[in-house]
Amino acid sequence: METMRLELIQTEQDLGKGIHILGDFYDVKGGFNEMIDSLKLESFCEEKVAEVGLTQVGKLFYQFPGSGVTGVILLAESHVAIHTWPEKNYLTLDIYVCNVSQTNTEKAKRLYDYFYELFQPGRVNRQDVDRE
Repeated sequence: METMRLELIQTEQDLGKGIHILGDFYDVKGGFNEMIDSLKLESFCEEKVAEVGLTQVGKLFYQFPGSGVTGVILLAESHVAIHTWPEKNYLTLDIYVCNVSQTNTEKAKRLYDYFYELFQPGRVNRQDVDRE
């Protein structure tokens, strides 16, 4: 009985801890099809979320007529959100994962790297925020 109580306390102490990666990608040189096509961006996001080992529990992507895409994948661990402005070769990326049941920080960083490889930004503003 005491062991269960200690596990519960550990879980409560860890609740909410994680990493929140915020990225602004400027002067994008790749991924143009994904920037203008919600189905392609959605497919890319789902594939890479699964590849890094995160758990998708929902999603919503919206195609702006004749323009960019906004989308979110809801994760058991938290979320991934992306918003594109193809006319400006610009996008924002938001990856947040909790580390409650296991450490997911490296998964979040690998996921960010996949977006970076696809979109090939000329300039990036990245912020890694430790959530506690």
